[in-house]
Amino acid sequence: MSRRTLEAGKSILIVVLVLIAALLILKTPIYKEMTGEDLTQSLHRLTVPAVTRSTLTSDQSSPVPSVIVIGTGHARYAVRYDDRAVGRVYDELHPLLGDVLRAAEAPRTVSESEWLTALSGSNIYLLYPGRVPLDALSDWLGSDGAPPASLPGSVRCLLLCPDADGALLLYYPDESTGEYCVCRTSPALTGRLETLYPNYPENGALFAYETDLPLAPATVLLPEPPACPVLTAASVDLTDDTLSDLLTALSFNPRTKATYSTEEGRVVVEGASVLRIAESGLVTYDSGQEDRLSFPGNASDADRIGYARQLAARTVGAHCGDATLYLMDAVTDDKGGYVIRFGYCLDGLPILPEGADCAACFRLTEDRVDTCTLCYRSYTRTDTLFRLLPEAQAAAAMQVLGEDGAPLAPGYAGSGPSLEPSWLVL
Repeated sequence: MSRRTLEAGKSILIVVLVLIAALLILKTPIYKEMTGEDLTQSLHRLTVPAVTRSTLTSDQSSPVPSVIVIGTGHARYAVRYDDRAVGRVYDELHPLLGDVLRAAEAPRTVSESEWLTALSGSNIYLLYPGRVPLDALSDWLGSDGAPPASLPGSVRCLLLCPDADGALLLYYPDESTGEYCVCRTSPALTGRLETLYPNYPENGALFAYETDLPLAPATVLLPEPPACPVLTAASVDLTDDTLSDLLTALSFNPRTKATYSTEEGRVVVEGASVLRIAESGLVTYDSGQEDRLSFPGNASDADRIGYARQLAARTVGAHCGDATLYLMDAVTDDKGGYVIRFGYCLDGLPILPEGADCAACFRLTEDRVDTCTLCYRSYTRTDTLFRLLPEAQAAAAMQVLGEDGAPLAPGYAGSGPSLEPSWLVL
């Protein structure tokens, strides 16, 4: 054996011995005392999937309306509170809506009477279950590569209609100011709107302002009130796989030993971050100013909402049964934090979880999630349909309660294992 071969063998042996020594150290209490965790836990943390916008499709981020009305000025077609039926119509409409939002000029305020006049003509009306930031909606629905329009405010409903000069107008009540707004868009889009009318025959749809009912003017009425399924509601057991999913989604170590029990439930502490898990299914997270859940500092509103939505989908959304998540609102609070709330819904009908006002709430500051609250619930659709009171009777009841003129929508609220739909005042 040559001297060079012998020296090479010694070098290889030294490397092997160093690696064995390192592995032995990592498996001893010395490493755990220095780092607070063992090797398997460290390796798992490195493989926790990062939440990025690229893994979230626009269809998942972008809110979908719960009601769509298509009118010619003489007759109307409406579809409401049916995910499949609304989805089929929206698949045809949303490319036009995206181009309208991208082409929109700066808004100007108009009177309620002008809004009602626009509502009565040929148009397309969309109602969302929550309040959607317009700039984020423009970003989600726009063409690839085209800059989003910087439209202020949040909306629950949008109205597309041509004006006397042939240009397509975008009307909306701004939920953040209470004002009615209109934007001019490209005249080239008007023809695309008109080609949709023949596809949707009249089905007796009306707006409440065309009747004597004391409801919000844009409330959509059909000859028959909605018939919605009865739901069963259940708590979610946050143990084993469900708990592991929660920890992983929030970038905690799913095998952590840094946990203890209190009268309220379980507490997980990792670094400065604290996760509190109550037996009721209510979970709260405090970052302790750690960048555990972070995103680019220059993220748009659409990116930030998409980031929060993916966190919600990986936690409460993964265990909510037949329900889905919808964007309730996204607003800046008085301390400069961006607060994003998601609710449970079924067929566009909101479900108010017992003991909470939403399914998930995230407060973002700078480039991280500062705090969040999650309310785990599971809802199952039954075969029993429940037909709501006709809108006229619901409006009469609202008058008695002093709520006449308020927006009305069906939804689920209450406690117990069985939930029947009812009219909710929005």
